[in-house]
Amino acid sequence: MSPLISVLATKLEAVLAKIHTAISAKLDAEDQAADSLLLEGKSAAEVRADVISNELMTINGRPGEFAIFNEEGVPMALRPTQLLNKIRMVNDDATIDSLKSSSISFSTIFNEWSRISHGSGLASPATPSELTAWMYDDVNDRVVCTANTVSMVGFISKDRFEEYIFETIVKSTNADDDVVGIVLAYKKVGDIEHTLTLLIDAGGLAANSTGITNGNLPKATVAYNFPRTIGIANGTQILYQQAMGIPAQPWGAGADLSAGLKIIAKRKADKTFEIQVTRVDGSPLPTPIFWTGPIPDLFASPCPIGYVAMSQQDSTWQNIRVPLSKEDVIDTRDTTVWKFVNDVWVNNGQFATDPNALQRGLFYKDTVGYGSYFLDLEGDLYKMGGPGTLS
Repeated sequence: MSPLISVLATKLEAVLAKIHTAISAKLDAEDQAADSLLLEGKSAAEVRADVISNELMTINGRPGEFAIFNEEGVPMALRPTQLLNKIRMVNDDATIDSLKSSSISFSTIFNEWSRISHGSGLASPATPSELTAWMYDDVNDRVVCTANTVSMVGFISKDRFEEYIFETIVKSTNADDDVVGIVLAYKKVGDIEHTLTLLIDAGGLAANSTGITNGNLPKATVAYNFPRTIGIANGTQILYQQAMGIPAQPWGAGADLSAGLKIIAKRKADKTFEIQVTRVDGSPLPTPIFWTGPIPDLFASPCPIGYVAMSQQDSTWQNIRVPLSKEDVIDTRDTTVWKFVNDVWVNNGQFATDPNALQRGLFYKDTVGYGSYFLDLEGDLYKMGGPGTLS
């Protein structure tokens, strides 16, 4: 054994001995406390068993989360959290106001969101050339599909959502009868892209290998991995389908569809979806479209959302309420933290002075500047991989 390794081994042995002594002292103290009237004479083993059965086992979290102490000085005051928590760090009022806004420009969607092209097989993109089948209309701030596509094409958001309200008007000015819709949830596992979509067609989706049954009728369809062939691995599954009670007609010229249709999609805290489709003025269709159902396990964690069209040129959307990131916003000029609480943005204090502004002892990822940080127990936010603090 080299002298250096011998020294390190000696130091490590000393550290382990100190840890053992500290733990032993803690357990001895617990044995003494367990004999007191405050703990009703329970033994140390019984106390530990009570803590595990009554506290640790009741922490509700998602796979991959871990428990942290939620209150200082309160034994077993625990809650789940992620190892890396997202924040947004900016230093000017205009950007802060933008990040707190309830709207997003289709220019941002066109330029920054990712694009998909899905076909009957698993390959993505199914038709690479159709990834560019879009234009941005800057006069009306909208994206428009420029081709009568073979694949289902669309945009996928950068942000992921555990809960949301997504309200938009889908329409097309083209006299075709195919698909315009939204992405309720998206996930990529390995090389396979998975979608949960709400599809609206004017009668152009005939009965076929994807499980469509209301052929040649205008309808609403909630589908997993449409339009992949049903029966193959990760093929299409129809979760809901309902005809609207109106005759087949073109989107751009039909009496019922020329103005478009309104979609209200909610992803709820109880792990369910709630979907409603109405006329643009909110009035119901002859056969009301309303569906609730559980979030499929694959999409149980926060997921992106998006827009899709298939074989329907000139498809477009008008957003009424679109999901946006609710990650904390930090004003780096004075370390103020803005949090989204009860559907409004509130000033939650300064992380350097307010222990509730951000959770100390955790790692944070800045999704604006892309730096990674650690907030220590004293309230100093250290940049990982670089010197200095913000406080």
